[in-house]
Amino acid sequence: MKDDWNPSAKEEKEEEDRPRVKTSGCPAMHILDFAEACDIRSKTGIERFTLLCYFLVKEKNVSQLSIRKVSGLYKGAGLDAPDRTALKEEIKNCGSFRPFGIEGTLRFSEAAFESLDKGYAHLWDNVTGVPTGSEVLDEERFCGRLEGFDRLVTQINSSYREGSHDACALVMIRLFEAAMIFAFQSGGIEDKIRGDTGYLSLEDMIEVIADTDALGLSGRRDDLSAAAKIGDYSGRGPAYTFSANDINSVRAAYREMLGLLYDKF
Repeated sequence: MKDDWNPSAKEEKEEEDRPRVKTSGCPAMHILDFAEACDIRSKTGIERFTLLCYFLVKEKNVSQLSIRKVSGLYKGAGLDAPDRTALKEEIKNCGSFRPFGIEGTLRFSEAAFESLDKGYAHLWDNVTGVPTGSEVLDEERFCGRLEGFDRLVTQINSSYREGSHDACALVMIRLFEAAMIFAFQSGGIEDKIRGDTGYLSLEDMIEVIADTDALGLSGRRDDLSAAAKIGDYSGRGPAYTFSANDINSVRAAYREMLGLLYDKF
């Protein structure tokens, strides 16, 4: 049986002569924004891979794809790395890709790309890059209620924009702590998080939420804990520095948990 993943020289020449999938030369879109817009977490393994391939083609105007190349997008999209062995089998059977060139290199079938374009091309409408004021947190969503809180939100976005990712992560922790305190204050239960020397640590405040359901969020204990660890350097080593991917990988979960707290004050 012919191995479709190892095309002959004649097949490669035919593929070279085939019109390439046309992309739109779209302006830059952030991978996490795309992932959230298409609800990528709800998709199957092959659907996730196909959507990430589509994102790569639209953003980089490339036509040749590979599991290795696309796997680099998973973390930025807030996804776990795929099982490459299982994924390879799914790719063979899905009908959306054609083998091209060296083993493991793929190209979208024209029909598959056109179908994706009908469903998702509109996401690039009016995109000119990550808008100032929404790099990590949407300032329209999280500003306007408390001046001090607003300043922390804008610092998070500006530090991310300037590439100061360590500073961004640390202010994210500070903001999360502030949101928790304000939520307890607004609920008239601030005494639950105050000790003899001041407020409890962020971890201890989460324990109060989990043990007493003080804010009605006891069922989200693990999510709150995960969001609170964005700036935690323990286990990362003394010389570890944060990257954009570190921020991007937790941005969706962090924003969700912050929103739940923000809506309580």
